[in-house]
Amino acid sequence: MNFEEVLKYRQKYPIINSNKDELFDAIINESYNYDYALLTMGIVSKSAEKLFKNRYTDMIIQIPSPFAWVGINFILLHFTNTKPSKILTGIFNGKVSERQSKRPPCDGNWYVLENKTEDFTVFLNNIDMFINNKKVERKDLTVNDYSIFDISNLNPAYYTEQAIKIRNELKESDYKLLKDIADIVSVPTDKDIEGKFIDSKHFEYPLVYDKLPVAKITRAIRLIKGDIIGLLVGDQPKFYLYNNDFKDVFIKAGNYCIIRVKDKKINNYLVTYLNDEKARLYFTSAKRGIYIPTLTKSDFGELKVIIPTDEMIWNADESMEYTMNSKKLSPYEINELIRNSYNADYRNESQKMINEDIMSAISKMKNKAIRELINDDLNEVEICFDKKAYKAAIILCGSILEAVLLDWLSEYENTDDILDVAKGEDGRDLELNKIIFKLKELVRPYWYESSKAHEIRKTRNMVHPKECIKNNTKVTLEECRKIINDLNDIIESKERRS
Repeated sequence: MNFEEVLKYRQKYPIINSNKDELFDAIINESYNYDYALLTMGIVSKSAEKLFKNRYTDMIIQIPSPFAWVGINFILLHFTNTKPSKILTGIFNGKVSERQSKRPPCDGNWYVLENKTEDFTVFLNNIDMFINNKKVERKDLTVNDYSIFDISNLNPAYYTEQAIKIRNELKESDYKLLKDIADIVSVPTDKDIEGKFIDSKHFEYPLVYDKLPVAKITRAIRLIKGDIIGLLVGDQPKFYLYNNDFKDVFIKAGNYCIIRVKDKKINNYLVTYLNDEKARLYFTSAKRGIYIPTLTKSDFGELKVIIPTDEMIWNADESMEYTMNSKKLSPYEINELIRNSYNADYRNESQKMINEDIMSAISKMKNKAIRELINDDLNEVEICFDKKAYKAAIILCGSILEAVLLDWLSEYENTDDILDVAKGEDGRDLELNKIIFKLKELVRPYWYESSKAHEIRKTRNMVHPKECIKNNTKVTLEECRKIINDLNDIIESKERRS
């Protein structure tokens, strides 16, 4: 596969809106004569029957946009005329390109991002290995028998090893239907009123009552504390927990419904579950409508909700309390939640998957907390750079790097005390060199940014006082900027794996 050719073809055909893609039209009209295509998930899902009426695909792979200023996740397809025996699926969660030395103009044109990362290059090479009937080595790519292909489920997440295992193992005793654990309210409680209302623009925490708009509402549903608001239209359903005491706030009936959980103990777990991308795979196949995908009350009611353990409920409570700004957790308290999940006892793969996703949300909280802690240091780095104090900037980069890597390693080493992290067999602190090697062995998928961590380490060592006296080392503007960019890439690589 020549990925550059794939990109050139994608550039030739504009996407007009979420329902109109000229590349899709060219494929259907048989005027597109290339075997590979980058299409959006929305187009592929809505028009799958038409797309695969006269052709097959032996791959469904999601990749981030390889174009500047285009924030779209694309689906890479490889068309075949005959029914294949195998199908390759996967999701690339890394960076497509290195940082650009010069940013392309934001003028509406699709500029290809240059300098592909090593991670993405290896990813593309593994796709070629599949095409050439060689063994695929990447863990984020899965080869399955083609019989697993389901035209109603074209999300690559549907075909992961874990998703297949869950579908094969799932028993009725593992779940309850949403309609059995909650009342689903879509009938208006009030008509022709003037009052405050919530829509999806206000799905954020904490809710600011004074900023809610007031309008005349023809059909309204009055909110009660603990209600889960479900948005019924759009590419993906959205859910929001109304956890306030205000009794004069409404939603507009029609596009929204209310989920009132019978056992309030699982409120936080349920809203977390409903917002989980993997749980929402059900909704992808249940949508009604062509141009405005919608969900019905029955769609909600038939959703299988995995029965949680007490620990899963606890983790969801901690996550939501933090999200709603009602509780603050230090990075080390968040670490404790993450580590405890490693030793949790799950009855089935479904519980394990959902709890992993809850912990992923908690990890993102910690990333935010760590960012807040190091932002002042990162700002100092930029000040040093602007003042041309390049050696000072690099020394600071080395200190920030070590702090970030020690925190990352603490998640694996099951310790809440940063002083106990990265100890050798003799009880002494590991050098930065060995910390990087250790993380490289632990982090999955492969941590390609480890080479950048070594570059920062080596450069920091070069500006050490002894080395400066010995070698009279100078640091150029370009070298310093590269080190700063590399540090940011490493921090982002940690955040992407959370």
